[in-house]
Amino acid sequence: MTYRQTQRQNILAALFLLAISLNSHAHEYSNLNEVMIDRANDSIANSVLQVQSFLTEIFRKTYVPDDWPDRKLTILRNDLMHQKEEANMSLDYFAANGVNIQTQEVLWDNPLAGRSMAANQAVETAFGFLKYIITLENQDIFIKEIYSGGQSAHMYNLLTAYREKMALYKAIFDKVPGPNQVGESVTDETAVAEVRETTTVPYLVGLLLFCIVVVGLILKKQSLI
Repeated sequence: MTYRQTQRQNILAALFLLAISLNSHAHEYSNLNEVMIDRANDSIANSVLQVQSFLTEIFRKTYVPDDWPDRKLTILRNDLMHQKEEANMSLDYFAANGVNIQTQEVLWDNPLAGRSMAANQAVETAFGFLKYIITLENQDIFIKEIYSGGQSAHMYNLLTAYREKMALYKAIFDKVPGPNQVGESVTDETAVAEVRETTTVPYLVGLLLFCIVVVGLILKKQSLI
């Protein structure tokens, strides 16, 4: 294979990777909706509850690990890594749709966003909690911290608070229509998708076409050499 052929293949490979990258960015939120976010929050709530339930068994000594750290602690932490991604994507969804997730009043008016924020805090705390516990020398230190009000007790109580906040937002979401469901505040998801499609996608397609033209000129110039 000549140097020119190798260079052409490298350029085409780079262009192909660019096309994949642009397509992935353009469709980052295209398959995400509020039903999926609600289900993701349910999954996070269940995962955090599993973490707390297992830790409760340990410090109440209804379960005594044979080795420390117990293998299930690592399994639960690995599961939370996926949940963290889901929680972050939910927050990105609301931010991309103009919901100020940093304002408490906005979160009360949009309980699904509020629950997503609480879910993010819960899963981050649970992940950090498990990461911390695994570094402890043995379960006795963990149990002592729980009953003496140490670091483990503080993080355990935070998990409880975040789960309760998630439950509160869930109750509001189920009983009270959000701003997307009432009168003039209605936001048509189809319209939002159309706006996103008519702004982001053409820009990315235009960029991709520009890259194709540049590569074509380079290859044509090389053929003339």
